Amino acid sequence: MKKLSASPAFTVPILLFVAACSTMPKDDFNYPLRPHDITEGPPPSGLQGASTDLRRNNKLSTLSQQVIFDYASADLNASSKEALDQIAEEMKKSSSSFQKIRISGFTDARGYPSRNLDLSQRRADNVRKYLISKGVPSDKLESIGMGSAGYDDPRSNNMTSDRRVEFEIVQ
Repeated sequence: MKKLSASPAFTVPILLFVAACSTMPKDDFNYPLRPHDITEGPPPSGLQGASTDLRRNNKLSTLSQQVIFDYASADLNASSKEALDQIAEEMKKSSSSFQKIRISGFTDARGYPSRNLDLSQRRADNVRKYLISKGVPSDKLESIGMGSAGYDDPRSNNMTSDRRVEFEIVQ
């Protein structure tokens, strides 16, 4: 049998590696998967700053569901204005977290598509104007009418929720 032996060229790098590993300090800063900043108290919340960033704040979505319109009307009713007042406050508090919000107006499927498109645009425009009157910068808002946008069944039981606006952060 032939005996295996390591050449000096192979042995020296291994010895250097073993020596380097044994002399490295064993603190947390040398291990990337361990936390580097160990502090007392509870861990930081993942929701920190959520109240000032509309992208992380679901309050806008919840409030927007309260903005609904009467049949064939673009007028804002009292409950819609109340929800929009709160939406305006959220937008003003977090205006640095977005460049532009799109307000999309919708209608139910009843009526002519061209009239629905016009009505949905007027709804979006009225919401935009109302938010501007409450102090939201006009350059941060755009409005677009979507018509019935895919609602093909005029016998739908949920027509009230189809007569709405949606808010989308686009920039």
